[in-house]
Amino acid sequence: MKKILSLLIFAAVLVFAFEANSQTGQNWKWQHQTPQGNVLRWVKMWDANNWYAVGYAGTFMKTSNAGTSWTFNHMAGGQYLYYTGQRINVYTAHFFNQNTGLVGGSASLNGGIARTTDGGVTWDTSYSGLFTSGIVYFFYFVDANTGFMAGSMTPKIWKTTNAGINWTGITSAPTGTIYDIHAWDANTIGIITTSGNFQKSTDGGATWSSAISTGNTSTCYRMIFKDANTGYVTGSSGKFAYTTNGGSNWTLATVTNTSIKYDIDVRSTSGTITTKLNEGFEGSLFPPTGWSTVNALGSVVWTRSTSYYHSGTASAFIDYEFSGGDDWLISKKVAGIGASDSLVFWWRNQFSIPYPPDSLIIRVSTTDSLPASFTNVVGKINTSATPQSWTRFAYSLSSFAGQNIYVAFQHKNTDGNGGYIDDIVISGMSAGVTNVYLTGDPFAIYKTSDNGVTWDTLGFLADASIQPWTSTYYSTDLSTTGDTLVTVGAFGLINRRLNASNRQL
Repeated sequence: MKKILSLLIFAAVLVFAFEANSQTGQNWKWQHQTPQGNVLRWVKMWDANNWYAVGYAGTFMKTSNAGTSWTFNHMAGGQYLYYTGQRINVYTAHFFNQNTGLVGGSASLNGGIARTTDGGVTWDTSYSGLFTSGIVYFFYFVDANTGFMAGSMTPKIWKTTNAGINWTGITSAPTGTIYDIHAWDANTIGIITTSGNFQKSTDGGATWSSAISTGNTSTCYRMIFKDANTGYVTGSSGKFAYTTNGGSNWTLATVTNTSIKYDIDVRSTSGTITTKLNEGFEGSLFPPTGWSTVNALGSVVWTRSTSYYHSGTASAFIDYEFSGGDDWLISKKVAGIGASDSLVFWWRNQFSIPYPPDSLIIRVSTTDSLPASFTNVVGKINTSATPQSWTRFAYSLSSFAGQNIYVAFQHKNTDGNGGYIDDIVISGMSAGVTNVYLTGDPFAIYKTSDNGVTWDTLGFLADASIQPWTSTYYSTDLSTTGDTLVTVGAFGLINRRLNASNRQL
């Protein structure tokens, strides 16, 4: 009985050990190096744990635990054209979701592409006669159905309108090898060439613009657009260029490392709201610290009130003046106004019936808090016409960007309405940051946040001098936040970088 139990435990251990790196669709299994040794050309991070990668000899592999274990299928792609039993070298992929996707690569008996609907377990290679020479280098889809593939096959560009089930060649496409393609919609297409140029079509590929130089006189391998106008290219000699007008013009930047760059990725971080003034008059001190009031006419002055308030328990109040009043409520200094900053406040009339004249003039000074310095009028409200309910007012402060300011609320009336002001806020959205990552160097990823003016080197080991390989990385993908990246390359290398740490898988 003990022998039987021991055998069962041993068998269970063997099954677990095999499943940790399951390799299906082949008779030979990788023992060294692990998890496998075929060149990897494309990687996709679905989330922190689920990644897909494809590569040479029909390799498709995926992990659901951030690379701790992998499931393989070395039968992805079609039958290699010249060698019986060998699968194509897969160069690229596009997945619509974790189940349905396409792989593309070198020419095969099945047309150089294959499609899966079960997450890579099986592959449909029924594309016979599509093309029997050349390589598919890139897929780009504008939606769930319409997409393009480009490469060195004939013709160089193909189009699908049913998610890659059927393809039609664009015979008027440029004749040189195309390593990357981008489409803004079904008709507007951009490509990069082996001579470092960019070309664009606005009629679905029927006609093409003249070649537009990116500044790189040799091969461009990868292109990416973060929006309709802003795009980036990279390629031979480590060249990097960007456009801000949809490819009509390009600016070449200098990269610190001149090795070939095969991939480019972009992550943009949205700006954050920065509040520079927030006054609700909740404190018992009035005027609040740094604020001031000025009575220029009459005897009524600004005071703190707990009778009405937009939020909290208090507001600032100015009463009407029978014989005429001119009263100022002046803010403390607000430093460093940004281009997106605005002034927002809430106003409530004292009476429901209008008693003109009654107005609130919003002024700005860039020097000091003396009334004579408030020469900039950003708004004027006929407060006799505003309701006896809280009303929001907002004014742009963009014309004061880069300056320090004071804001004054000048209330003028003759037997008017008076009113309450509350929740005075100056805030704006800080500019977001676009990070661009270049892949190709054997030791690091290169990152710029200023269009190539400066570069950061993102290594995978703390000491690059002890890194045990010098082979090429071909593809990188990043998490949506850009804080985690996974890179794949020659000899099946897979590396992950987490924030400031360096880790080899």
